[in-house]
Amino acid sequence: MRKIIVSIAVLSTAVAAAPASAKTTTVDAFNFGFGKAKIDKGDKVKWKSTDGDHDVTFKGGINFSQKVDEGDTTSAAKFPDSGTFKYICKIHKSEGMKGKVKVK
Repeated sequence: MRKIIVSIAVLSTAVAAAPASAKTTTVDAFNFGFGKAKIDKGDKVKWKSTDGDHDVTFKGGINFSQKVDEGDTTSAAKFPDSGTFKYICKIHKSEGMKGKVKVK
């Protein structure tokens, strides 16, 4: 009986400690701006253009640069570390199109 109780306790601890699966957040690119993204460490972000062609290029910390045509979505970028990661739209840089992903 004692072995069964110990086994159940160990199994319960292992299940409780299992990491949550990563979530993917979609950020809209529109009107020379980007929607907001606040995510957890390990989560992913992808961008969808709701008007016109855009680009998502990070300034540092994340190696990701992709063009996204109107109505399309980029592949997902993973954020393994906490911090604030800034990016721009190279196509609309002169219009000040920029965004950031905050990772807690």
